[in-house]
Amino acid sequence: MKKVKNSTNRKPAFLAPILRCGPLGNHPMLLVVVLLLMGCSDFVEVEPPKNILISKTVFDDPATVESALANLYYDMREGGMVSGTYGLTPVLGMYGDELDYYGFNADYAQLFQHSVLSANTVILDWWRQAYHLIYGANDIVKGVETSDGLTPDEKKVFKGQALFVRAYVHSLLVSLYGDVPYIKTTDYRENNTVSRMPQSEVYENIIADVKESVVLLEGIDVASPARTLPDAFVAKALLARMYLYVENWEMAASLATELIDAFQLELDLDQVFLKGSQETIWQLRADADFPKNTREAVQ
Repeated sequence: MKKVKNSTNRKPAFLAPILRCGPLGNHPMLLVVVLLLMGCSDFVEVEPPKNILISKTVFDDPATVESALANLYYDMREGGMVSGTYGLTPVLGMYGDELDYYGFNADYAQLFQHSVLSANTVILDWWRQAYHLIYGANDIVKGVETSDGLTPDEKKVFKGQALFVRAYVHSLLVSLYGDVPYIKTTDYRENNTVSRMPQSEVYENIIADVKESVVLLEGIDVASPARTLPDAFVAKALLARMYLYVENWEMAASLATELIDAFQLELDLDQVFLKGSQETIWQLRADADFPKNTREAVQ
């Protein structure tokens, strides 16, 4: 009778070439894994999703930089210190003697009654939103400076507008809270170590930012018929106010006079505070939803 060899000791034919591959001969699966890993490189190196923009992509295209700036203005309008019913104008009106409060919101009641607690959500939201906007402005400044896809004039406009936003938001913070951190970077490690800066130094930083913004925007026509985009005149208006606050009367008067000469008075008093007023220097784009604007702005 012919003996049959034990099939369990027989090597499958398809492994024969692998078993004859030199030093890997005793480790056939190792070679298979290596080959698979080498073949997978093309599958894991994929392009960014079409609905997601990475920083370099954003700042290489003027259209997406404009969108990033528009998002800053949108966030300013949606909440924080310059929004409609949640901003400084109505809330400090209640805190002062301009408005009475008859509602049931405990945080607004604290402001109306001059009994504000440290956990007041209105005050906390102002602070958080302000530094959120400042972070966005800093991101644009950094991205524009390092961009390879923007023209020199585009860089000037975008950086000038972002510097203005950074300075403007800091001006609101210092006028409300006094000593505050002045943030110029998006580096979270550096930002985690900052401390409050004396008011005098905050104003120095604001003035430096706005002066640079004026230089960058001067002589450039920022196409904005509704005056919703900051230009050199907008920066000069903020600079005049900052000089006034630091008691530099001569510079404040000079810049204010320049602005007065550049704009016309609105002769119809009913139109002065509406979005179409010719006295407007800069305004956020109006929205039909009242909480995002004052009632006058949506008429």
